[in-house]
Amino acid sequence: MHSSLKAIKKGRIIGPGLKLTVFILLFIVLVFQLQNRSIDLQGMKLVNPIILCLLAIFSFIQWYFEYLKWNMVCNYGETFLTASEKFKAFYQGIISGFLIPGGQFNFVGRMISFTKEENRRIVPLTWYANASQFFPSIVFGAIAFFIYQNQIIEGYESETLFFISKLAFIVCLTSWILFLFAPFEKLNLLQGKLMSAENIEFNFRVKVSGLSLLRYIIFVGQFSTLLYAFGERVSLETIGGIMIVYFFLTISPSLMFGKLVIREVIAIWILVPFGIPVSIILATTFLIWLFNNVVPVIWSGFKAFRTNV
Repeated sequence: MHSSLKAIKKGRIIGPGLKLTVFILLFIVLVFQLQNRSIDLQGMKLVNPIILCLLAIFSFIQWYFEYLKWNMVCNYGETFLTASEKFKAFYQGIISGFLIPGGQFNFVGRMISFTKEENRRIVPLTWYANASQFFPSIVFGAIAFFIYQNQIIEGYESETLFFISKLAFIVCLTSWILFLFAPFEKLNLLQGKLMSAENIEFNFRVKVSGLSLLRYIIFVGQFSTLLYAFGERVSLETIGGIMIVYFFLTISPSLMFGKLVIREVIAIWILVPFGIPVSIILATTFLIWLFNNVVPVIWSGFKAFRTNV
């Protein structure tokens, strides 16, 4: 018992330490990326500032879709939550998902308001809703990588790249299909870790996955709209590059504060070969991070505080 407690304490120290180390290393990579490329700050201006209002609307819509997913989780089976309880848990989930590194931990903030028995249903369903957001990014990103692979990675034989990108697409698409149809209860995938081995209904899976797909389309649309606002020409090739950014961003580890720094490193690596200036890439990723992460967290903190008063 004593040794297990020591192991837990050791893990709590080593885990954050490793993540902080990775964060510092990525920050150093970002610094080197910026040193090796020219940054034209004078040319970085919004051609149409009104588009920022559209960005805010996009952010509201994608969070509204996320709330619809949460509402479906709450209404699955017996309804036991009031509207105010749903909103409070939703706001707490936004805060915890932003502050806790290592993955989509919005369920941590959501579950603290409920009993263990209630969480036996909430946690696995929230896990599924979170995981459903993963697959549009990797499937469409894999398609874009298959099309534009030679533009991003140089120095490898085309046949090797073709095989890797084709394999990535097949694996991603197969995983998405299994995610929609797999009998989790029989496979026992949710047993233990998530307190329940609930066989999630197909209708729930399709609706949640559809909302996740709509959120993904908005994310890509946000990025494209901001590039256009900075005067960049947005083509199918550019949209493909954005999809590849979200592909690598999705499979990358979440360290802290909504993948800050990781987002910038990946975006510069992917989008510079598409002819987009570094300054505009940094401005775009920062504004998206601000509107999609920081502003919702501040708003959620305010609403959660008012609810508790």
